[in-house]
Amino acid sequence: MANTRLTAAEARKELARRELAKRDVIRFGQYMLPFFKAYPHQALIAELLKKVALYVETRGKEGCGRVMIETQPQVGKSLVASNLFPAWAMGNHPDWRFILTSFNDARAQRNSKSVRDLVDAPQYRSVFGDLSSMDAPVEISSDSRSASAWRLAQPHRGGVLAAGVGGGITGQPADVILIDDPFKSREEAESQSRRDLVDDWFESQVYSRQQEGMAIILFHTRWNADDLAGRKIRAMATNPRADKWEILCMPALALEESEYPRDEVGQQALMNDGVFIPLLDPLRRSPGEALCPEMLSRETLESIRDNMNPYNWMSLYQQMPFMRSGGMFKREWFKVENEISVDVKFVRALWYWDQAATGGSGDYSAGVLMAVDQFGRVWVLQVVTGQFSTFERRREMRKAWEAARARFGEGRSSATPLLPVAQLWHQQDPAGAGLDSARDTNVALAGLPAHFEPVSGDKETRADPWSSGLESGNVVLLKGGWNQGFINEHLLFPKGPHDDQVDAASSCYTRLVLKAVKKSVKSYAG
Repeated sequence: MANTRLTAAEARKELARRELAKRDVIRFGQYMLPFFKAYPHQALIAELLKKVALYVETRGKEGCGRVMIETQPQVGKSLVASNLFPAWAMGNHPDWRFILTSFNDARAQRNSKSVRDLVDAPQYRSVFGDLSSMDAPVEISSDSRSASAWRLAQPHRGGVLAAGVGGGITGQPADVILIDDPFKSREEAESQSRRDLVDDWFESQVYSRQQEGMAIILFHTRWNADDLAGRKIRAMATNPRADKWEILCMPALALEESEYPRDEVGQQALMNDGVFIPLLDPLRRSPGEALCPEMLSRETLESIRDNMNPYNWMSLYQQMPFMRSGGMFKREWFKVENEISVDVKFVRALWYWDQAATGGSGDYSAGVLMAVDQFGRVWVLQVVTGQFSTFERRREMRKAWEAARARFGEGRSSATPLLPVAQLWHQQDPAGAGLDSARDTNVALAGLPAHFEPVSGDKETRADPWSSGLESGNVVLLKGGWNQGFINEHLLFPKGPHDDQVDAASSCYTRLVLKAVKKSVKSYAG
């Protein structure tokens, strides 16, 4: 018979593991489930859930009682939030009552069964059960084991109730209510009547369970700007007395710098549309980095993105469910060329700058270089963006013009087509000092072919010709590090946080292509 006795060192190590499992959700998961890796995004979720536990412990005096978690499918958020957290919390607080909900009874009961199986597991006995140091071991009552409702054995009063959206939980007390994906599918989320039903269920069934220190955890993949999360986000932005939710939003691929709101004012504007984008990536990832490469690599996610409707990608994976009606551009319209073929000859070129009024917390400035080749195709050769002061912006405008001239002009390699001298245009601010500022910019750009013009009409109207040009398939982008941010800003326009690149590209296209055509027609007409 094998010797199963532990050495003194092994026993101390085991006791330390049990103590850590009692104190920390992640350590509990690692103790209970050997396969549990605890990736960084799961650790962030666990930290937020510990604030929920503190809220319930202190009856609302500390911690956080309204938590929203938004992230992509299939990255283990339910494992942490709907399975491990309730089992861990009830071990530490055996009188707590949990209500687990989801889009239907079956899904809610599956989560309930997972929690019950954890509490029933041999390892649990070592942390919170009869093999632990607990005065009253935590275990399931022998006469209450249904997946839809079960409770802990005396003297404890805790337990779990599971119900789908629309199911009856009236009259059932709760310390914590978890809502795990209230919508089953895109079809449900796109249905106004279903969204209204979910909202009514939340108010009449979930919110009516309100008692001092009760916490609500809402997490689901975003489907629609008007889904349950969207309505709560919008309420925070428009109703000063609305519950304030702490939101953990983790896009599948970290956003480009230009895609984040620049400040809380910009963030608030997005919240008015039911969309929450953090000011910084919660995991401090580099742009384009995958949420959890071990589960879904960047390459896999990019493949999913490139083979998926942009609306589905932005909502399900990036947690940006902008209204369908807002989209003026489609991802498939953007064609990227790795290099310029040797047979290309450029006939016209133009820089256009959309200038921010100020640096610091103001908007970004964006400059776009386009050229037309002998076949009439429009090439987007370079895009520059930045949050510049007036002096810095003018310096960047000159620097970008000269760099492009060196790359595509006289300093080019023999394989690169010669770019005609590019005129440099910038917008005149409509404000009172706009004309003076535009003239000062031209003075600062002395020696360059610089011009300015006032702009009229709203940004969407100005973007129409550019949208049509892209849709025609007559526009190509030269491969560069700016491509993805440029494309993403277009896909979100006009609902996205920024529109500087779209505005610069729209104006550049109009002046380079449409106004040049009108001028040619006028000259031909005599």
